[in-house]
Amino acid sequence: MTKRATLLSARLRLLIRVGGLIVSTACLAAQNKDTLETKVVAQGGSVVLQWSKKHPWSARLQSQGAALIAEYRTKTRGVVSEVLRTAVAKDSDERALAFRLPDALTSPPEGPVCLYFQLPSRQVLPVRRATDSGSDTARFRYDAWTREAAKRANAESLRLNVEVTRRKIAVNAQDRAAQQQIVGRNGRGSNEACDAIPPPSLAASERPFDAVSPNEQPDIATLVCTLRIANGEADDDFESARGPHFLETLFEQIPEPSRLGDPNLIQRRRQLDGFIRDWDRWSPQLAAYVSRYRTPHFGARTDSLELPATTAKAARALAQGRRPDAPDIPGYVGSSIESYLRCVEDGKKQLQTKFLSWQALASSEPTRVRAAHQQLVLSCKRDVSKLEELTRDGAALVKQLEVEQSALEPAAAFAVLPTKAEVLNDAACSLQ
Repeated sequence: MTKRATLLSARLRLLIRVGGLIVSTACLAAQNKDTLETKVVAQGGSVVLQWSKKHPWSARLQSQGAALIAEYRTKTRGVVSEVLRTAVAKDSDERALAFRLPDALTSPPEGPVCLYFQLPSRQVLPVRRATDSGSDTARFRYDAWTREAAKRANAESLRLNVEVTRRKIAVNAQDRAAQQQIVGRNGRGSNEACDAIPPPSLAASERPFDAVSPNEQPDIATLVCTLRIANGEADDDFESARGPHFLETLFEQIPEPSRLGDPNLIQRRRQLDGFIRDWDRWSPQLAAYVSRYRTPHFGARTDSLELPATTAKAARALAQGRRPDAPDIPGYVGSSIESYLRCVEDGKKQLQTKFLSWQALASSEPTRVRAAHQQLVLSCKRDVSKLEELTRDGAALVKQLEVEQSALEPAAAFAVLPTKAEVLNDAACSLQ
């Protein structure tokens, strides 16, 4: 055998290694006119592009490499193009590019996934001869990988849905606990009990101090809740809602990408800014308020805002002088802000009820009693109705979570890609 024949034989037995996977080129059909002097081979989780020396782009492919791109249709974003991998030739004599495919696509595809090669100049590489029908000459399919990559993308989407639903369940539980406290303070746990509220028998001779006019109610409610925050600041156990400047310091310890990219944290930042404005305005007035009124307009002088049990871990860390774990910080900050906001809303309700009661008493006896009684009943029923709504929402979320988890389990079962090499030049692909 001549030296030239020996070298040619060695080339035919060339092995291409891709991240631990070896693709043999000896068993594959040579490039020809039908494949436009290219050969696209899939094996396991890899795709190899080979081209002949006669290929007009041979030098560019050897020196510049190419990108393997996936094009597919999604449910929410329409048609997307996703760069899977880029590759360059290992040496100047090699006319092959090896691409290790990712395990999953970025989004679950709706229909086929078309693959194609693109040069740095953005020119698309044809891999087969054009037909009379005018079909695409560059895009091809790798069905075995598409099935698994789509399955993994779908599983990841389902997993994210499960996490979102779990967070919604946690928020719902907090809201229900807060609303249960409101209903519990009223002592009326059903519409029937609300209807049984007796008519008030208040005298209208003198306006009580807590019958605040509507335009003053938001300010007074905010002032009283600021007092409760100040009481919580005096505690050392960190189990009561804290002031906004302490929360801001804690919030800034959350990594910046999360603070600027997570919609929930962006919304929480806006709420925190509003909390800071309220605190800076009203906390300087607390001393004068306490001196003037021995009893606040609602609640007791020493009341604070207790945090839900879900913040216990972060509270313990703070009480011990440690920084809470990063995942616990948003919950602690959020619970403090939500406790304050619920206090303000609840306070405005109470002040409104007190004002309307006094206003009714100031009118004629039958009318004032009837109006005050109706307001008490309606306010009571609103609170009961909100609790019932939150309870229904919580039950629906639990069922939704069960459905999502049931869908996630089979979606997470993945198959092993075939190890037998497959030529893909003729596996035409179209999204039409």
